[in-house]
Amino acid sequence: MSRFRLVINLLRGIRFSCQVMPGSVLIRFLWLAILVTTLSNESTAQITPPGLEGSRVAGWVALGFTQAINSKLALATYVGTSTQSSFGDYNLLDKPAISVINQEVSYQFTPYWQAVLAGSIRSQSLYEKEAPYALRNPGIRQELRTYARFFFRHKQGKISWAHSFRPEYRRFYTADWRDWTTPLQVRLRLKSQLSVPLNTAQTTQFVVANEVLSVIDKPTVPLAIESRWSGYRLTEDRLALFVRHLLPKPDLWVDTGLMNQFTWDATNQKIQYTLYLSIDFIFRDPFSRKATE
Repeated sequence: MSRFRLVINLLRGIRFSCQVMPGSVLIRFLWLAILVTTLSNESTAQITPPGLEGSRVAGWVALGFTQAINSKLALATYVGTSTQSSFGDYNLLDKPAISVINQEVSYQFTPYWQAVLAGSIRSQSLYEKEAPYALRNPGIRQELRTYARFFFRHKQGKISWAHSFRPEYRRFYTADWRDWTTPLQVRLRLKSQLSVPLNTAQTTQFVVANEVLSVIDKPTVPLAIESRWSGYRLTEDRLALFVRHLLPKPDLWVDTGLMNQFTWDATNQKIQYTLYLSIDFIFRDPFSRKATE
């Protein structure tokens, strides 16, 4: 598989997301991200792949930046897109998967504690699990997501730890922005991550992260007077391993690695496994004046 083909597929994914997202919603979100950023503590979190459905292998590419406003307040913005295989093969360039625009605002309370508020808009393609693995009907799911995240960071010798709790409120729509069959979901995410430097300058790090996800949701029930929230349930586990490297010029983090997703399939009563190959590029403080050497 050539690099040229990978780029073409990723560009198709971005174009696809622009086609299915209403222009006014997409443009307003982009302008909000740009406005907040140009007004602006450094975030060093990698951009892990979003979870997908109906795939064996997936590829994820993201581009973002962090911008410090002062010693406590910081912003992080990224866009990302993904391709995926079907259940019938391992061709990660086979189908467009998801496109994401994300904006975070973080506040560092102490050297150990940090809080984040964020918003995200996403467009995902959903496919059948049986041959010929066609797009479902409806097959395009739009998502508006808001979430908070609370970090506790500490060090043990050379190892840096980060533990986080992330409650999310997710609202789902069809391609024409009508309510999805399960329009509302509240999801809770618990994550632990460790980073080990691989050189004395600590510009290259090996990172391992594991995250457990659980949800309650509110499906639409035909002919029902009022739909009810489901019971609380665990849904998946995500284990990520990657290497991150800091490039001094430009001031840029590059993260490459993989994520293992273990999802509980309640219909078939078994665990579904998906492998993600991931790369992201995070510019640090691109709007700040750099000191001349």
